[in-house]
Amino acid sequence: MHRIFFFLFLLSFTLACEKASNQTTDVSGQMITKEVKAYLADSNTDTLEVATFSGGHFYGLEAIFEQLKGTEIVLCGYTGGQVEGPGFESVISGNSKHRMAVQVYYNPQKISYQMLLAVFFAAHDPTKKEQQGIEKGPQFSPAVYTHNEEQKKLAEEELAKQKKKSKYEDKKLFTEIEPYNNFWVAEEVHQDFAHNNIQDDYVQTVLKPYIRSVEGKYGAWMLKGKAIFPIKENAPANNN
Repeated sequence: MHRIFFFLFLLSFTLACEKASNQTTDVSGQMITKEVKAYLADSNTDTLEVATFSGGHFYGLEAIFEQLKGTEIVLCGYTGGQVEGPGFESVISGNSKHRMAVQVYYNPQKISYQMLLAVFFAAHDPTKKEQQGIEKGPQFSPAVYTHNEEQKKLAEEELAKQKKKSKYEDKKLFTEIEPYNNFWVAEEVHQDFAHNNIQDDYVQTVLKPYIRSVEGKYGAWMLKGKAIFPIKENAPANNN
């Protein structure tokens, strides 16, 4: 009997150690997996801060954020949910309770968190609870996941600002502000999808007009060298 208890203890201890070895802390002090760490390996994270958003399919949000001046790394992944380490098929089904999200590592000397928030609200429809464009389901619900109290304060201010806009008059906004808890990197095939699949029907018919719509407001913040589609010369600046 004692041997059985010892074996169970040893097994649980080993699993705990394996889980711990699979994690480290990111630039905000939050726990991240070794998969995230691998993507950050070639960047000087001492100069970066991190932001996390969900709102629609992560292909679109990734394509927007990775073009901005001051963003260094944008990862597609999953947050929330009932189990650790979900896969694309379980998340896209809407049954796992996870949300498709992006994690943005940015240089605060080049772009502010306030600007990221402004772009995020331009990149999703806050009046939709479980739908963004043609994408429907709880996995597409919009949220800002705050990594610290300052981000929470700024996110709440931005949401209040959005509620005052005339286009949202008499409408309920469903974008949530939640404390950051977890993030799992999506499979490699889902990273930089638009860049790697420029002729794909989804990229051309869904992502291209989507990117153009955000570019119309924040094109001045999108670097031509990082553009998936050629950025229009007359794209206006928007600092609001």
